[in-house]
Amino acid sequence: MTYACTAGDLETVTIPAGAFEALRVGCQINGTISVNMLGLNVPTQLASVATMWYARNIGMIKTENEISGIGHSTIEMTSYSIP
Repeated sequence: MTYACTAGDLETVTIPAGAFEALRVGCQINGTISVNMLGLNVPTQLASVATMWYARNIGMIKTENEISGIGHSTIEMTSYSIP
């Protein structure tokens, strides 16, 4: 897997856990997965464009991922607590 990521601007992101000032990070991800089936090695190429948002003192709060030929996914933080 190779990742090429670039940090963007701070944005206000609203998710189920609330609204946060978060750093937007965009990544281009490329990789090869090899599956061995009946003694044959079958490599599969994957390409993905991901955007992640990181809030200070919390970490990643949201991720959007578009995997070429497969589909789109979104993961959002639903709650958090500070001990």
